[in-house]
Amino acid sequence: MKKNKNKGFTLAELLIVVAIIGVLVAISIPIFTSQLEKAREATDAANIRSQYAEVMSEAITEGGNVSGKDQFGAVELKQKKDQWQSSGLKENLEGVYGQVVGDYPKAGGTAWVEYDGEKAILHYEGGSSGSGNAGGGSTGGGSTGGGSDSGGGTGGGSGSLANPDDINTTTNLPNAFNFSINDWETVVSKDGFYSGSNHFYKIVPGMVYRYKGSIYFGTRTVQVENDQYTNQTPDQVLDWYATEKPTGKIWQQPDFNKQRTDVNRGDLCKVGDDYYVYNDGGNTTSGPLTNDGKWVKINLNP
Repeated sequence: MKKNKNKGFTLAELLIVVAIIGVLVAISIPIFTSQLEKAREATDAANIRSQYAEVMSEAITEGGNVSGKDQFGAVELKQKKDQWQSSGLKENLEGVYGQVVGDYPKAGGTAWVEYDGEKAILHYEGGSSGSGNAGGGSTGGGSTGGGSDSGGGTGGGSGSLANPDDINTTTNLPNAFNFSINDWETVVSKDGFYSGSNHFYKIVPGMVYRYKGSIYFGTRTVQVENDQYTNQTPDQVLDWYATEKPTGKIWQQPDFNKQRTDVNRGDLCKVGDDYYVYNDGGNTTSGPLTNDGKWVKINLNP
């Protein structure tokens, strides 16, 4: 009889092969996932750059302020992780902007570009971590729903009220401001007064205005004529001394346990349940409670 010389694998050998395959798969999946996320981020960066080009082109040809969100729509981010995973991409993308509003891009969030007449501004909004603030019926109350002149309201669904300290993704301000935002043109039309044939309106310190998608805080009482506000934004009409645009920075009162030199016009500070806006030309202050005349209390009453 001839002996069968064809031998199969032993069980031990098969187990070793399976273990090796498992190790290779465990190594390759994170690498593949990482590369896929980088590809999503590259797409997001390209879309943001595209809107930047559109906004700057519009600013050059038409002049004035340009809101990419209003004119072209916000860029829907594809990335699945918060923040840029590539520091090089972040530096390359954000380096062209004079200001970045929002700490970083978030999964499920949006980004958009604005030109405020002086500099390009990159905005990061929304994201899965802020989904409780979107208008609707989930827990959190939906801070942005409604679309009224008051700046959003409490949304259309059931559930508990939105946290007043959470950021409303429509206004980029805390939810505490939701009922205090006034449409600029509506207020001027309603509260303005006539002197002869001229129509006037007074900027009210502490009042919050919205005009063409941007937010402005009144910081000084200044009288504006009808033809001044018709085709210009409040900051173009009044310069920096009577209105401020929020920078997105919110200080806390404990931040001023000593004098600071890094505060900018448009920065906010929260003191208890109140908010103050910084309106001074310098950047040295000891905070809103020092009564140094550099801070204006925001009127948060409806």
